[in-house]
Amino acid sequence: MMKKFLIQLSKYFLIIALIANLLALMSNFLLKRSSIFKASFLVNNFEPEQAFDYFIIGSSRGLTSIGSEEIDQKLTTKGINLSQDDTGLPSQLLMAKHFFESGFQSSYCILVLDEPDFEHSSMQINDNDYRMAPYLQREYIYDYFRKRERGIIRPYTLGKYVPAVLYAYYNTELFIPSLFTLFRPNYRHRFDKYGNYTYPDNQLNTQNELLKPIQIQKNISNPLLHTFEEYLRAKGCQLILYVAPYQGRELIIQNEFDIPLINHSSILLENSDFYDPIHLNNKGKIVASSFLAEELQPFFLK
Repeated sequence: MMKKFLIQLSKYFLIIALIANLLALMSNFLLKRSSIFKASFLVNNFEPEQAFDYFIIGSSRGLTSIGSEEIDQKLTTKGINLSQDDTGLPSQLLMAKHFFESGFQSSYCILVLDEPDFEHSSMQINDNDYRMAPYLQREYIYDYFRKRERGIIRPYTLGKYVPAVLYAYYNTELFIPSLFTLFRPNYRHRFDKYGNYTYPDNQLNTQNELLKPIQIQKNISNPLLHTFEEYLRAKGCQLILYVAPYQGRELIIQNEFDIPLINHSSILLENSDFYDPIHLNNKGKIVASSFLAEELQPFFLK
């Protein structure tokens, strides 16, 4: 009797596991053909033969501090913003690899470098790295997760072979969005057709006073930047470091690498340009993008 029960239980388990994996594969297919996240947006909306003059990579500060549309209007260039919120330098290197391994080319990569990555980077997986999961079968994506994943349950590592594990673990981040793309495959999650996103013109402070920034000494020495630069150089692309504006802070930066650095940490002094202390609003973004375009012009005249 017990043996018969166990056989029946095993059959039910196998059926459930099969259905779960089929649903996960369906979700993965839907996400890969959509534009909801940057990784698939890039692949599905641009032709690899269509070379870019530059691409922007960063965290939420890269996403909201630079407008590729504004830069292109001033310099007659073609760029794209591949920044993603809640990411660090390792994630940004992964996105750069995804850009080139997907067949795209670019003369320059503008890396919006944040303070936490000036000297070293955490090996932990970042909050929004799951957005790369639809491409887990690609070796460079899988290696990224395999090297960083910790704990008994490793959904990314297991997900390459048993996708149900990954999509069950990240059900609200992956499975539910995939169902949404079934009806709106061209929907973009918080970015426009150029990859940019803008915070509204809320002011950090109702008083539009000029700020006297506090000077802070900083050192850029993260060894991962050397890896980043070497990878880009092998792809015929030059790395440009950019420090976006902060509210009331001026970073005095010592750059240990022979990598061009544009330090605009204190270029905006009005409260009305900021959404919060580390993010620009729409007004500030337009002004900052204009200043950055002026700094970039010599690179595109070469």
